[in-house]
Amino acid sequence: MLVGIVKPPKRHNEISHLLVHGREDRPISFDRNSLAFRLVLQIREETHKTAVEFHRKRREKRDFTSELSAIPGIGEKRKMKLLKEFGSIERIAKATVDQLRPFVGNRAANDIFMHFENQRKAVGKPSED
Repeated sequence: MLVGIVKPPKRHNEISHLLVHGREDRPISFDRNSLAFRLVLQIREETHKTAVEFHRKRREKRDFTSELSAIPGIGEKRKMKLLKEFGSIERIAKATVDQLRPFVGNRAANDIFMHFENQRKAVGKPSED
């Protein structure tokens, strides 16, 4: 069963009624003080929270990929391996050569470290050592 929440015009944080697929001509209204109404609100909030988390992770992966793409010799497999191991571009940027080496090898670890070190120098930040 597919159910849709209908919101009043220009009041997107409210719910006016529900529509059930196949029975769109018979909207379901309910009392705003009922437990059913609170349950629908909780489901909506949890769904929105999950969607926001998903899109943040997706954006982080996209940003991560584009940042490491600027480093010669770092391909898709290494990018994904680093993301899996470190979890974020920020943590990779702060990693030392010794922390990177087990996942990408000596040369690539040096290249990654120097890439982020050069970025830190360009913006006047001290080294992460």
